[in-house]
Amino acid sequence: MSAMRIVFATDLHGNESQYRQLADLVDATAADLLILGGDLFAYCREAGPQLAVARGPLRRFLEAVRSRVLWIPGNVDWPDAVECLEEMFAENHRIQRLALDPLQVPDGVDLVGYPYIPPSPFRIKHWERRDLSKDHATMPDPSFSSTIGNPLQRVPSDFLDSLPSIEEELQEITRANIWVVHTPPFGGGLDTVGGDVAAGIRRGEHVGSKAVSQAIERLQPVLTLHGHIHEAPVVSGRWIERGSSRRVATCPERALSTTA
Repeated sequence: MSAMRIVFATDLHGNESQYRQLADLVDATAADLLILGGDLFAYCREAGPQLAVARGPLRRFLEAVRSRVLWIPGNVDWPDAVECLEEMFAENHRIQRLALDPLQVPDGVDLVGYPYIPPSPFRIKHWERRDLSKDHATMPDPSFSSTIGNPLQRVPSDFLDSLPSIEEELQEITRANIWVVHTPPFGGGLDTVGGDVAAGIRRGEHVGSKAVSQAIERLQPVLTLHGHIHEAPVVSGRWIERGSSRRVATCPERALSTTA
């Protein structure tokens, strides 16, 4: 039996040129599976532009790609656009969203997906959670969030304290060979930032999830795939780390082809 070939890409942010390059890579590698790690759309302050992309170029891309496609949202993806994608492909099992309930593909490979990130300097909080259960989240003022069918609404400073933490939600994972998690784990080279003076973040600082790191060490999946911190592979010089699990991050200029 031949090995399953996987292509992983993340944080394409609606860039049609990069989606075309990705389609070419899937064809060139004869990939069995394409995994999209979140931030499918460009940043915007309302759902409309993302809905237009979901119904237009992104739909055409997903329908044209020959491999199976598994995906998760990222922190800039509006809930309305995410729901739109799910509804468009609800009857198409070739294109599916990953969640914490394991999804099995051939060769006995189980995958889970998780879109949330730890608290960030960004003001839109659709896809943020406290990292550890003991954490108290501090947010920039004002901060905003939205639900399906609704515009951005200002949220109170303790908004994230009312939601389950990443640590608590990851307790749902009981098995899976491959994890697709938008935030990278804390430490190492996959979560190092280029620096943000306004936000008080130094170059090389780690901003990943401690809860994700702890869950990886506890459950030891074969492979974890991450995005979110675009510049991390450039700042750290690493886009892959090997330990008890093999951790991979890609930046928008790079896609990963591998075999499982």
